[in-house]
Amino acid sequence: MRIVYLFSNEATYSKNYAGNDSEVRHLDIDPEAFLALGGRYILAAVRIHEDANPEIRFLKTFKDPASAWDIYLYSVGKTPP
Repeated sequence: MRIVYLFSNEATYSKNYAGNDSEVRHLDIDPEAFLALGGRYILAAVRIHEDANPEIRFLKTFKDPASAWDIYLYSVGKTPP
């Protein structure tokens, strides 16, 4: 298993961390290169705007009352859900 960390240079942390009110509008990744590296899914601490990133598909939100963050799960490319 490989773990890859992606960081967006889009600083959209405008409200507060606990509310996850931020969103990445333009996640500039090469989906074919990501898939070639063995990537299939993205776990994100902020939402990724799907209309601006058609290669990304939202799957699920994970919430825990003890956590300051919600975690968003996305698939990349044509990965089945």
